Amino acid sequence: MNTERPETTVGAVTGVLLAVWAVWFTVAFVPWINGLGEWNGIEAYAAAFEPGPYLAWVVPSLLLALTFATFWAAVHVSTPGERRVWSLLGFGFATAYGAILGANYFVLATFVPQSIAAGATEGLDLFVVGSPYSVTGTLEGVGYGLMGLAMLFGGLAFGGGRLAVWVRRLFVLNGAASLVGVVVLGAAGHVPAAEAVSFLSLGVWALTFPVATVLGAVHFRRLASGGDTPSTDRVAGVDGTPRGQSR
Repeated sequence: MNTERPETTVGAVTGVLLAVWAVWFTVAFVPWINGLGEWNGIEAYAAAFEPGPYLAWVVPSLLLALTFATFWAAVHVSTPGERRVWSLLGFGFATAYGAILGANYFVLATFVPQSIAAGATEGLDLFVVGSPYSVTGTLEGVGYGLMGLAMLFGGLAFGGGRLAVWVRRLFVLNGAASLVGVVVLGAAGHVPAAEAVSFLSLGVWALTFPVATVLGAVHFRRLASGGDTPSTDRVAGVDGTPRGQSR
């Protein structure tokens, strides 16, 4: 019997897409930020600006923001009652993250390069990543803090078989690492020790996020292929009882 439901397809597809966006972002962002150098004002930034390497990390960041809440919607719909509070928290924080950083990265992808190309750089230091006065950089901290909360709390919705347990562990680890980086950098500012902790947390995020979301996608595929039985993984629920049936 075909047990595939729309949420299993959405969860599987978006899980893979999230991994692709995360790897793409990491590969493009690390060399860009390492080559940015010390902040010497908006005129120096504009003179050295290269749209290609810049957009190479902004575009996947925007796609990540637009996809993340969709994954958590699928998780929430697939979660039985006893753990739905965790999936709902995950979806709520993911939606807030997507709204804030979706708008933020749209500004970074359009307004910033267009302003630099037009030579309209007055006050632009408030909008570019790399400036110590950047509003968009501050919003990144807010957004990734919300993403960390979504991963931390939403990860608790996964339970049951071995695969679901590993998904939960990786999601919780990823969320905790993100929150540590955001809190330390937000509290201490751009001092070397805080930036080192932030980059370490980014490394943990970059390693665990794509693995966790791919495993989440595999988990949804198991559910779609008839895995919604007591003997296999559930998104949530330790006994694997299908939602709507008595125990």
